[in-house]
Amino acid sequence: MNMENPKNLNTPEHLLDKENNSEVNGYQLLETIENKVSAGEQLSRDDLMFLYKIDSPNIDLTYEHPRIKNIRDIRDFKQVENDMPIVFECSSEQIAHKPEEINENSKAYVGPLKKGIFDLISKYNIENFYTSFPEGRIKQCQIKVGGKNKDQLWKELEDNHVISDNDSKFFSRVQSLLNSKEFITNNEEKQTNLFIVNLKEHLLRSNLDEPDIDELYQRAKDLGLGLCPAEVGPYLAMQYKPSNYLYIGMQPIKDFEQAPFSDRLFTVSWDKKNNQTELSSDSIYRLQRDSKFVFIHPETAM
Repeated sequence: MNMENPKNLNTPEHLLDKENNSEVNGYQLLETIENKVSAGEQLSRDDLMFLYKIDSPNIDLTYEHPRIKNIRDIRDFKQVENDMPIVFECSSEQIAHKPEEINENSKAYVGPLKKGIFDLISKYNIENFYTSFPEGRIKQCQIKVGGKNKDQLWKELEDNHVISDNDSKFFSRVQSLLNSKEFITNNEEKQTNLFIVNLKEHLLRSNLDEPDIDELYQRAKDLGLGLCPAEVGPYLAMQYKPSNYLYIGMQPIKDFEQAPFSDRLFTVSWDKKNNQTELSSDSIYRLQRDSKFVFIHPETAM
C-alpha cells in the first residue's frame, strides 16, 4: 500500500522554500489561484491540493485562512465533485461512495463509515479515504514497530531527538510511561498499518464536550479498528511527521511517577518552533470533540 509517510513526501516545485520564506510562496500561489478563479479557469491538481490543504507543506496559510476559505466557499457542490477526480488522479467511476461499490478498480472512497469499511480500504489498497470531501479525510500511514527492548527504544528516541532532557516535563512524561509494567515491547519487528481519525467527524455519536474514551473505543471496534500496542507511540514519533496533535488509541497507562492515578495516552505532535516531531503523553480527561486518534488495522496488530 502506498500510504502516507510525510517525512518522505516530495514537495511540489512551486511550493519549495528556497529563501526560507514559505509564507511568501504561499501567498504567491494563493494569488495565482484567485486570478484563475476570477477568470473562470480550471484549477490544476497542485492548485487544488493547496486550496484543500491536502499534504501541503505550507503551514503558514491555514485551511481557515480567510482568502483560502473564501475561494472554497464560492465553489459549488458540482465544482467540488469535479475536483475529486483531479485530486485523486482517477476517473469519477473509480471513486466509490458506498462500501459495496469498492472493487479492484477503486482509487478513492468518499462515503459513510460502516462495519468492515477499514477492511475493504486495506484489502484494495485505497489511499484516498474520506467520509466527505475535503474535510472528512482519514489519513493512513505504515510504520515498523517492535524489535527493541525498553532501553534500546529509549536510546533511539533520544538519538532521533523526539524527546529531549532539555525539556524535563516531556522527558519525564515519556520516561514514566516507558517504565510502566504496562508498557510491553515486542521482540519482533513488524510492518503496521495505522488509521488517523477525527473523533467528531468519524467516531462520536454523543454530543458531549468531553468525549468518553470507552464510547469512542467501542465505536472504533465496531467499525473494524483495533487499539494500538503502547509502543506504537514512540515508533510513530520516529517515523511520521504529523500535521495535527495525535492521541494514540491504546489502553491508558497509569502515570504513578508524574501524575498519580492519571490515565494517560502517548501523544505525537509537530513542534514547529524546533522543527521536529515531539513524543509526549496526555490525560484521557483532556480529550476534545475534535481530537485526532491513531488506531491500528487488526490484521497488522502485534
